Amino acid sequence: MFITNCDVEGKNLGQRLGELMNISNQLDMLVGFFYFSGVSVLANSLESNSTMRMRVLVGMEAGQFLGQLVEVFQDATANDDVSIRQRFYASLQNILGSEKVDNRAFHERLRIFIQLLEEKRLEVRKTREPNHAKLYIFSMDDAHKSIREKLWITGSSNFSEPGLSLRNEFNVEICDFGAEEASNYFEELWDDAVPLTDDEDQRMTLLQILKDCSVAAAVTPFEAYFLIMQNYLEHQQVKLNSARLERILKEAEFTKYRYQVDAVAQAIAKLDAYHGVIIADVVGLGKSIIAGLIAAMRQKRGLIICPPGLMGKNDGSTGGWYEYKHRFHLTNWEIWSRGNMDGLLEKLRHDPDFEMVIVDEAHNFRNEKTADYGALALACSGKEVVLLTATPFNNRPSDLLALLHLFSNGKNSPFVPGGGLG
Repeated sequence: MFITNCDVEGKNLGQRLGELMNISNQLDMLVGFFYFSGVSVLANSLESNSTMRMRVLVGMEAGQFLGQLVEVFQDATANDDVSIRQRFYASLQNILGSEKVDNRAFHERLRIFIQLLEEKRLEVRKTREPNHAKLYIFSMDDAHKSIREKLWITGSSNFSEPGLSLRNEFNVEICDFGAEEASNYFEELWDDAVPLTDDEDQRMTLLQILKDCSVAAAVTPFEAYFLIMQNYLEHQQVKLNSARLERILKEAEFTKYRYQVDAVAQAIAKLDAYHGVIIADVVGLGKSIIAGLIAAMRQKRGLIICPPGLMGKNDGSTGGWYEYKHRFHLTNWEIWSRGNMDGLLEKLRHDPDFEMVIVDEAHNFRNEKTADYGALALACSGKEVVLLTATPFNNRPSDLLALLHLFSNGKNSPFVPGGGLG
């Protein structure tokens, strides 16, 4: 039987392995590297069949290349057991500490991996010579042994989520011949391989790496405190001219509040790093004052987009954004009504030279499919963007993502986790 992950019935190798695990008592695998994502694909079968045992023979190390997790061959002169074991541990820590695996699915699959090791249902060894073969050998349980004792699958799929279910592959399942030869080949490699879980010290070393050296490692109270303090201090390292900021506040006749000064410092740091920032304080804490201070400190030509009711009068006499414009001396800034986004498009055709955009009540632009959002995205393109909203997360996560997209390219965004084999 051929398994391509894209057959008519929609069956992939992960599903087939899961089916066979339900009627087997042992699975022997020879794989390039034991990627944890493969465990998550088979999680249900591993948990439902509590007698299932696995022997995994790892043929390669793994590393990172161009931001992706890949199999690598380390041409090392030292090939004694200790050296091979140390290289495998270093490779494993490299993978476990990668930001590519720092997601919810990884945390779930790591828990299953640890459970298999603690229950001694999983044995792992490393081949002495590099081996890129893919081989899955199933030993049937007592209820199915009378039909056949073993069957095996070989092909192109590695033990990763892409290889088992997401990517086009070609594998063949064979049940009527070759099982004995495949088993002998595996056993010869297994007997010659370097043990990684055979004795208690090895198993505990591997468990310690999984628990303490991965992105899923538990954070101590001290580490959490240290991280918060480090993050706070890094935010305050922005070059903020405090004397100038105080002078601007005084001339604008606003009282100086420390939390607003800190917010300006953090916002400017975000603008420098990402060209955009969301100021999401609750109502009444002066988001407009913070934005006005940012605009005055940046000294750029800008555009303020706000609801019609927040514009105020052009002379700045009745509150609203025109008043902030006058108070902060934003002479080269323009105020634009959110109710006239079509007119904004026309304006941008003739006068596109804005360097900064402030959007008040930005949550009104949470739907990326609307014409108004399209007009705003065009206005924000290539500009520094300051978004003001008390409710950035209105109904669903896509609301926040829509705001991030106004200043963050979706493909290269630092806010969107990347893929990989993990």
